[in-house]
Amino acid sequence: MKRITTTTAFLCLCMLLIAQDLQLRGRIVSGKEPVEFANVILQTKDSIFISGGITDQRGRFNMNNLQKGNYQLRISGLGYQTQQINLNDFTTTLDLGSISIDSAAIALEEVTITANPVINQPDRKIILPSARQLKTSTNGLSLLQRLQLSRIQVDPIRQTITSSNQGDVQLRINGAKVEIQEILALQPEDVIRIEYHDEPGLRYGDNAAAVIDYIVRRHQTGGYVGFDTSTSVNTLLGNNNATAKINHKNSEWGINYHEGYRSFKNYWRENSETFHFSDKPSFTRLEDGVPDKMKMRWDYLTMNYSYQEAEKWFVSVALRGSFRYNKLNTQSTLYPIDNPDNSVAMKDHTASDSKSPSIDIYLQRNLKNNQAIILNTVGTYIHTYDDRTYEEKKHSILATDIYSAIRGKKYSFIGEGIYEKKFTNSKLSAGIRHQQSLTENKYAGTSSAE
Repeated sequence: MKRITTTTAFLCLCMLLIAQDLQLRGRIVSGKEPVEFANVILQTKDSIFISGGITDQRGRFNMNNLQKGNYQLRISGLGYQTQQINLNDFTTTLDLGSISIDSAAIALEEVTITANPVINQPDRKIILPSARQLKTSTNGLSLLQRLQLSRIQVDPIRQTITSSNQGDVQLRINGAKVEIQEILALQPEDVIRIEYHDEPGLRYGDNAAAVIDYIVRRHQTGGYVGFDTSTSVNTLLGNNNATAKINHKNSEWGINYHEGYRSFKNYWRENSETFHFSDKPSFTRLEDGVPDKMKMRWDYLTMNYSYQEAEKWFVSVALRGSFRYNKLNTQSTLYPIDNPDNSVAMKDHTASDSKSPSIDIYLQRNLKNNQAIILNTVGTYIHTYDDRTYEEKKHSILATDIYSAIRGKKYSFIGEGIYEKKFTNSKLSAGIRHQQSLTENKYAGTSSAE
């Protein structure tokens, strides 16, 4: 009888302890979209901290080991209005379901980040731009420059992003791979966060030194038109960008055109070259340039459509066209450093042109239990030509005459499928990539080949 009484008392105590171990869960959304990295804090009526954390990629939060009481749930996030929910007589495990928060007005001076703006994840860093950084930036490139990421160099004049690590910097928007011109078309106030992979995995390719993924806000309706220009007043040098977007429910249509040009009338080259021989002494020849002309022009056009259905689907189709033209006329006097009178007149004229249309289809399907399937296919056609005329004359007598013409065509296809599974402190990725290309080059001029 004593043993039964003891056992009964122990079971009652266990049930009492379990009853006190309450849970609070829910999901933060804005419209139909989940809000990731929102701050969720549970506190007492007199603002004593009880529990807290941030939402996951599906906007969910979960708090454990809570006690009965009267609480306040405070929800905040960059770009969203702070919301407070009163939880009176919290006595049982509670699922609040979907909690909707509104986007903050574009009055960014009212938005303040008090937490650490960098969140370290196992495979990347999450950077939350400050209100000042967003307000003072004009596009995605200038925003990245203000973030000053380690090992990343941003050149706003040449409009390039490079890494101190060996390899290329891969750019993405909402997971889909893009070009630098599409980063220039981003509106800073639409950027929720930037995911920086400073040590990217194999799924991003063998030559990726870093991956910068802009996670941007999707609008349900409306659109915008934007222009960005940078032009020199004393020479023909400029970069111009025009972009337009329209949103309707889950769909977004966009077009972006980028133009760049350089034209210089007083271009010349200075050089020094040393020749080594096995049977006679080496000698050095200097090059003194004569002013001539240089022209460079490039045009980049992107038309894209994307569809996003809450947490389930994200589909992006982009048609891109890249067009480049370069013409470089170089004239110089070449002479040995120890015998300046023994000179020759050199002419080196080059011209090149390339056209590269492509289609890029990206699909991401999010599954239950933090799983995702990603499919990406890219088809590209590249047409190029390069012409070069090189001459050396001595006293009007042609000593060297070389002409070359290259005509190239390349067709390529890249397809990949990736499976991802996220755990609490790690992520598993597995996939397959296939690449196929056909290249045809024809070489004409002084010597011909195919």
